[in-house]
Amino acid sequence: MSKTKWALLVLIVSVLFIVEYICFTPNKANTVGYKAIVDTSRAIDDISETEKRSPKISKDTVKLGWQLLANIDYVEEKTEDYPGGVLNPIINFQLKNLKNHYIEISGYVVPMDENSYALSSNVMSACFFCGMAGPESVMGIQFKNDTPSLKTDQYISLVGIFSYNDTNPEDWIYHIKDAKILKK
Repeated sequence: MSKTKWALLVLIVSVLFIVEYICFTPNKANTVGYKAIVDTSRAIDDISETEKRSPKISKDTVKLGWQLLANIDYVEEKTEDYPGGVLNPIINFQLKNLKNHYIEISGYVVPMDENSYALSSNVMSACFFCGMAGPESVMGIQFKNDTPSLKTDQYISLVGIFSYNDTNPEDWIYHIKDAKILKK
């Protein structure tokens, strides 16, 4: 094998290792670190039909960042309601393991109407409605108690139960239920 072919082979293998390291190696500096991933994968491996009907809620809170939420792929599916096709999200395994776990997340308030809000990784002018981001950059909020009065683009931190939707294109992909405000 010539030196050029060897160099090319070494370069390709190096790039593959770097991509694997960046994409698949838990980083302790990330908001969802190695310990959180290990703990949650032990806690929920597969959700059985019984658990789907009455989910167990983990009391351990995991700090969740928008970078992990943005790590998502889509698959196009044609349905009776959408014969032209609709893009359904493919939820990554780390997020699947966080379903029904308490999370902490921070973001910007986006009012949906006078009684409901969403949390966004971006300010309103850069939200996905305006074409600056995708639907994975927004999370529906269901407050535990009465819905508080919040301002557009107000930066808040919430704690609540994480869930996701990978089948209904008319709903948020991500949700935080029983949410409480930690910081305004």
